[in-house]
Amino acid sequence: MERDIQRNFEDLVRDAHQQSEKALYPYLKLHIFGPYQDDCYAYLTELKVQMQERGFFKTAICDDRGNKPPSDATKEEKREFWYEESEEFLEESDVSVFVFLDYIFERESLPSRAREQAYDSGDDDPKEINSSVVGELVYWLTHEDLDNERTLLLFEEEIYEEMGSVVTGLTQATGVDFEVIPIEDIESAVDEVRQRSTNWVMNEMRDELVDRYYQEQMENR
Repeated sequence: MERDIQRNFEDLVRDAHQQSEKALYPYLKLHIFGPYQDDCYAYLTELKVQMQERGFFKTAICDDRGNKPPSDATKEEKREFWYEESEEFLEESDVSVFVFLDYIFERESLPSRAREQAYDSGDDDPKEINSSVVGELVYWLTHEDLDNERTLLLFEEEIYEEMGSVVTGLTQATGVDFEVIPIEDIESAVDEVRQRSTNWVMNEMRDELVDRYYQEQMENR
C-alpha cells in the first residue's frame, strides 16, 4: 500500500510539471491597475473580463475587493482607506499591469456592457487622473517586483507622448516592459496583456503555478 501511495504521489508531481501553460492560466493572480474616472473604469473592467474569458480567471481590479470606506468618513479618511486597499491589492498580486489612459468619455470601442459603467467625472487632465497609477507602480516596483520581471505598462498613444518618459523616469522603470497602444483600442490592450501573461506563466511564474496546481490536486483527492 505504501508503494501505491508513493506511486500516486510521484504521478501527481509528474502530472503537475507536465501541465501546458493553458492548464496553469487559472492559477495566475493577474491584477490590473489604472484610473477609474470617466470611461477608464469601464475600460479596465472590459480588459479584466476579456482576460477571464481567455482562461485567466483570477484577473482582477482593485474594486473587486468589494470594500468601501465608512459613509461618514472624511475626505482624508477616504484617501487613506483607498491607499490601504490599493497597497493590499498590490501585495496579493503575482503579476501587475498598469494602464495609463487618456481622458475620453464614451469610448466607441467599448462594448455596451462596459459603456454602461462609464460616468463623466468632469476631470479632463490626463496627468491628474493617472496620478494614482504612478503611485501604485512606484510601490509595486519598490516593494514587490524588485527584479522588474512581473510588470507590464500600457500607455494609450496620447498619454504616452504626454507623460510616458516622466513615468519611467519617476519609477526608475526603464527596464520594465511597456507597450504603446492605439487610443480607444481595447483589443490591442487585451492582446498585449494576454501575450505577456502567457510568457509569465511559461517562465517567471511557472514553478509557483505548478506548485499551486499540485496543491489543488492533493486537496481534491
